[in-house]
This record gives sequence, structure tokens and C-alpha cells, in this order.
Amino acid sequence: MPIIGSFADIAGQWLESEKHKVTTVTHTKKTARLKNLAFPVLGDMPIKQIKPSDV
Repeated sequence: MPIIGSFADIAGQWLESEKHKVTTVTHTKKTARLKNLAFPVLGDMPIKQIKPSDV
């Protein structure tokens, strides 16, 4: 379970809200990219503390 207000939390909410707007394949790819690339680095960081240099 992601920390409330973390990048993983907000990104998970966004993925859920986009789920019905895209194909299953697109949703799966977006989820995999976040899990493999972004979450290991940014996942637990509070969204308000992420700076452009973190990305």
C-alpha cells in the first residue's frame, strides 16, 4: 500500500482514473512503466517534494 500523498499514491489514483479511457494494453504498459521506472526512485517521495531535478 503506497504512502498517502506519495508519488506512488497519486500515480495509482491517476492510473485508476485513466483505466476506462484507454485500452487494456495501454493501461498495462503505463502501469508497467511506472512500476519499473518511476516507483523505484520516486514512489515513496511526497508528491509536493518532487523537483524537476528528481525526474
